[in-house]
Amino acid sequence: MLNETKRKGFYARPEIREKRFSPIPISKETIMKIVDAIMKEEHISKDLPKVLKEFLKKRDACLIAILWLFGKRISEVLALRVNDIWIEGDELKAKFFIKKKAKVLLICPKCKQRNGRMAKFCKSCGESLENAEKKIFKPQEIAIVKKKKITSSDAVAYVIDYLEFLKKYGVSKETPLFPSVLIRQEGKEIGIKILRKTMTRQRAFQLLATFGLCPHLFRSAMAKRLLRESRGNIMLVKRFGDWSKVDMVLEYAKSIGETHEDEEVSKLE
Repeated sequence: MLNETKRKGFYARPEIREKRFSPIPISKETIMKIVDAIMKEEHISKDLPKVLKEFLKKRDACLIAILWLFGKRISEVLALRVNDIWIEGDELKAKFFIKKKAKVLLICPKCKQRNGRMAKFCKSCGESLENAEKKIFKPQEIAIVKKKKITSSDAVAYVIDYLEFLKKYGVSKETPLFPSVLIRQEGKEIGIKILRKTMTRQRAFQLLATFGLCPHLFRSAMAKRLLRESRGNIMLVKRFGDWSKVDMVLEYAKSIGETHEDEEVSKLE
């Protein structure tokens, strides 16, 4: 594990650390109650046009459902495009771009070889990289959720419902899965225009705050759920959650009573 004195960022802020590992219960039942409240438009102003309220409740319910089902970071969920999530057989699949593992690489102007961002010369042809093009490469990951026996009480049902709703508007595959919208009025007809612009993180945080939640609680719940189901399989949870180090998973394990000796941890790393 990391030495306490060397920890930075999240580890250096005890108040955030305490909140992240607090025993706030998030269960499937809790999530379904929140989604049901969203579908009843309890979080939406009554003054909004009916067509806009219909869109917002389906979009927001899908956002909550995907956070719960996949346990990904909020930035990775908001980055999803329409063609990044699909149904295949009895599975719901989503392709996430793992932003935290993104790398800046230098592209050799002569042979197009990818090189580390600190390289001075191309490792393939020896060409100088002084004027090399910089590119950000984001790893992809396809996450899968089984969707057998879907019922109205299943979070997957809200994802499927939203995807069908978007099809009616004929949105392109490159449109953000959680887009911003504008009200459009033609004469007496009021409609919406779906923009090719993602809803803001601020809006996502506001939505969750309405129900006393923050994005990371979904990720925390996923980690703890997997730890219990896998009987404390640290490396399995680490891979599923895309954590670069095992420390975070160990913190979650500790919070639910799963302890590991330092010798065991060193073997894992």
